[in-house]
Amino acid sequence: MTSVVERLREFRWEEYGVEYVVLFGSAVESELFHDIDLAVRFRDYCFGKYVDLLCSLAAFMGVREDHIDLVVLDERTPAQLVLEIFEKGVVVYYRDWEWFIEDSLRLINISSDFVRDLEKLNVVETVVEGVKKSWE
Repeated sequence: MTSVVERLREFRWEEYGVEYVVLFGSAVESELFHDIDLAVRFRDYCFGKYVDLLCSLAAFMGVREDHIDLVVLDERTPAQLVLEIFEKGVVVYYRDWEWFIEDSLRLINISSDFVRDLEKLNVVETVVEGVKKSWE
């Protein structure tokens, strides 16, 4: 993992309008990994920036584009994924430390509240019961 993190920290993220990047997934957990999972918070997201970043990053890392998974980190990112990213991930770049802390805590709080509410309301259990009844 260390060499991947070091290499990612050398990349010129600021050229792509990136606020911060978090490495997560198998590249954090093991030296043997299939792809590089990165959560990316863009300053102003647009698909063109995403594609440019993906292509440049793949060339920089010496891998094919399909070996890099870029997750756009924003308010629409699934809550469970946000929590996994910030619980197990490694920050590889941030433009502004204070903004990173503020934004990541906001996303974590929103996601934690959502997951807690799902549990309180037994949403998963209710859906499973509904599916079971529809099969009967």
